Amino acid sequence: MHGLWLFVFAFQAAAAAPIPHGGVSKVGAAPVELTSSVEQLSVDASMGDAVAASLLSDYFRYEKNYDARWKYWALIAAENGYPASQFDEYNILRVSNDPTSQRRAYYWLKRSALAGYDGAVVELRRCFPHDNFEHHTDGCLGPEAD
Repeated sequence: MHGLWLFVFAFQAAAAAPIPHGGVSKVGAAPVELTSSVEQLSVDASMGDAVAASLLSDYFRYEKNYDARWKYWALIAAENGYPASQFDEYNILRVSNDPTSQRRAYYWLKRSALAGYDGAVVELRRCFPHDNFEHHTDGCLGPEAD
């Protein structure tokens, strides 16, 4: 139990780390001992715990080699108000051809920026300098997004 609390503390401290190239936040691989807590974290995340959902997202992304559940938990964390996961949702959706997905990407970027997430603030200014979806910078949305 103490190991989990130590991990949560370390995770929260690491959450302030800069976003690596590619935009999606990677805090780091979750330790193997997290596997014994996946069920409890799932319950907590389903009940609104954004940190638990973010931990699960990172666990399935990095420890389980991009298991599809990482996107599910990233969305739950974003919905529960976790700014780094909101920025992840932006990065997941912005490469779509679908205008609705691109608008949703913009929504998540704005939510993350409004919460003060540094990477989102910078990206919002760079890609949407007029704070308007219709006037986005080329190369920020769609399959060719950088």
